[in-house]
Amino acid sequence: MLENAEHFELLTKHIPSYLTLVEQEKLVKCLEENFPNSDKANVVYIELEDTSHFYQGDLLFEIPFPELNLENGQFEINFLTGCVLSNTCDIAPENKRIEEPLITIAPVIPLDEYVKGLDQSGINLDRIKNFVSDLKSNRITNLLYFPKIEKDGLELHPESFVRFDYPVALPASFISKLGKEYGGDRIVSLSNYGFYLLIFKLSIHYCRLREGVFRNN
Repeated sequence: MLENAEHFELLTKHIPSYLTLVEQEKLVKCLEENFPNSDKANVVYIELEDTSHFYQGDLLFEIPFPELNLENGQFEINFLTGCVLSNTCDIAPENKRIEEPLITIAPVIPLDEYVKGLDQSGINLDRIKNFVSDLKSNRITNLLYFPKIEKDGLELHPESFVRFDYPVALPASFISKLGKEYGGDRIVSLSNYGFYLLIFKLSIHYCRLREGVFRNN
């Protein structure tokens, strides 16, 4: 998949050092075969054995996201699937701090519903097709495409995408209490490849250096 040797070399320089040599080799092979696509569920997702707490990149049910109603200036709450953007260390309850950290979560939008909304709003069909193509190729900087999640023939979550530009910050204690009372049970975690791609896309969205603005006095 990666045809540019220079780009591939840059990617492999940032392989997580905590991975075993075997895991590093698997990730490098996965990057070479798939990057930057995220259309294969068995490549992007994994069910972690340790379910004692949440991890960066986890998809969670029923996260409350505020939406500003421009007509009345009031916020309305939408409960959506969310993707944890905060570092795993910030989520871990054993990491005590003077002030409780806020955990950043981005909404995960079902693709079919979003496309229907574009169509109903009068967006040209060719533009919609181009959007979907760019999304699935991960060429849109503020979005990350996720394939549908199936288990035993049942769809647990439709194909969708994460919106990095619409996050919510919730107290870590709220995240740690997610369950039947609060909503937010984990749907799935990301594989090493899925996690790497998430970090890569987050870096591009939030941390691009080549903005073309001269900032010296």
